[in-house]
Amino acid sequence: MSVQVAMRQTPCFGESVSGDGVVILNRERVVFIAVIDVLGHGEKAAQLAREMESFIKACPAATVAGLMEMVHLHFQGALGAAITMLSIDLEENRFQAVGVGNVLLRKRGWGSWVSFHAQSGIVCEMIPTLLTQEGEVEPQALFIITSDGIRENIPLEEDPSLFLRSPSDIAGYMMEHFAKHHDDATVVVARCHHG
Repeated sequence: MSVQVAMRQTPCFGESVSGDGVVILNRERVVFIAVIDVLGHGEKAAQLAREMESFIKACPAATVAGLMEMVHLHFQGALGAAITMLSIDLEENRFQAVGVGNVLLRKRGWGSWVSFHAQSGIVCEMIPTLLTQEGEVEPQALFIITSDGIRENIPLEEDPSLFLRSPSDIAGYMMEHFAKHHDDATVVVARCHHG
C-alpha cells in the first residue's frame, strides 16, 4: 500500500503566520500524520506549533497514544494545543488514531464518511486517559484531518464526486468552501492506494 498526502494551511485573518502545525512522516512501513492547533493565533502560537513539529519529528517511533503522552509531558505548562495523530500501517492495512481537543479526523472507506471526534482536554494542560481508535484501511480509503479553523459540520456525502478527486483538490476545496477567516485553518488529506 502507498499513501498520497496533500495539505493546505492559512493563518487567521490579519496574521502572517499560522498557529497550526503539521507533521507528515514516512517511517519504514508506517505513514504518520499529526495536525496541531495551538490555542490562540499569531507569533506565540506559531512558535509553539513549530517547536511541537520539531519535537515530534525527533521522537523515536511510538504508538500514537505514546507519542501524544510524550508531547504532553514535554510541553507541560505551555500555551496548550489540540492535536490529532494518525498512523497508517502500509503492510497490515490498518490505521490507529488518537486526538485531544477539537482537531477532527474523518475517514471514508467502502461506505459513508465516518467522523472520529477527539477526546476532551488540552495537550500541555490536562489530557484524559487516551483511547486509540483503529480499523481497516480499505483500497482507496480517504482520511481528512482538519483543525477547528475548518467548519465541523460539513455535508461531504452530498457531493459523491468529492471522494474521487485527488488529495490536493480535496484539500483546496475544503479550504475554499469551509475555512473560518477568524482562525488559523489546516486541512490534511491522505489517500491510500493498495497494490
